[in-house]
Amino acid sequence: MQSSTLARLGLSFLFIYQGLVPKLIFLDKTELYINQQHLELLPIQNLLTPELMAQLAGISEILLGILILIFPRKNWPVWLAFIALALLLLDIMVLVPELLSGAFNPVISNIVGMLLAWIALKTKTDPWHIKLT
Repeated sequence: MQSSTLARLGLSFLFIYQGLVPKLIFLDKTELYINQQHLELLPIQNLLTPELMAQLAGISEILLGILILIFPRKNWPVWLAFIALALLLLDIMVLVPELLSGAFNPVISNIVGMLLAWIALKTKTDPWHIKLT
């Protein structure tokens, strides 16, 4: 299996899992806390709740993970993932920096996700070409 294929599968898994598990299936209290911090800064408090923000983010992440899978020869979903991970990490660094020191923190997942995206972009030869020898 090509490096690009493995990187795309890993990146897709990252987005689908992060969208599904802590945002849609088991609404994580840290997700709610981050969303509440955003709502306190934005003038849209009457339109959104932390729970709704988590659901919208979860659906968006799942869709991005699926796009990475269904467009294996296109770079734009991978670039979108790379940019999103970088911006989300910067957002956390500014808004809730106390999350950066925990055992499971956005530094690890976002940087590893960005590395997977970079590998997928730089090793793009023939995604999904699987050689079984």
